[in-house]
Amino acid sequence: MYPREPLYLQVRLRCVELCDSLFQRSHVFRSLLVRHLEFFLSLVVGQADSPLPAPTSRHRELQRAGLVAVREWHSNFGPAYRRLQLGYTALEARVDWGQLCLKTDPGLVRRREQEERREEARRRRVEKAREEVRKVEEE
Repeated sequence: MYPREPLYLQVRLRCVELCDSLFQRSHVFRSLLVRHLEFFLSLVVGQADSPLPAPTSRHRELQRAGLVAVREWHSNFGPAYRRLQLGYTALEARVDWGQLCLKTDPGLVRRREQEERREEARRRRVEKAREEVRKVEEE
């Protein structure tokens, strides 16, 4: 249906910028892009069956640019385009809008795990200190 040849990430990033510019200016382009929003998001955000192309160091930059564009489109044109609203709603389950990245982003998952470990270590230290205070009070 659509060509699945891998485009270099740099080219995709420039295409997102171009799409954003055209989306802001053209009703016809908005209609066409909204009709194929799922395909656009798969090229920009990535999916399990079609990962983003190299270089991997810039994946987050492409995802961020695409997510910023979609969020802006939704805020400016969401009520007029039902498919855009549905696509945005579907993205809400997969995207951390505060960090502008996927919830399954390895860096984000790693940071959450580190924070959970630190919190658990802090809880253990507090509990240990409380036990020591109880022992001292008993004596």
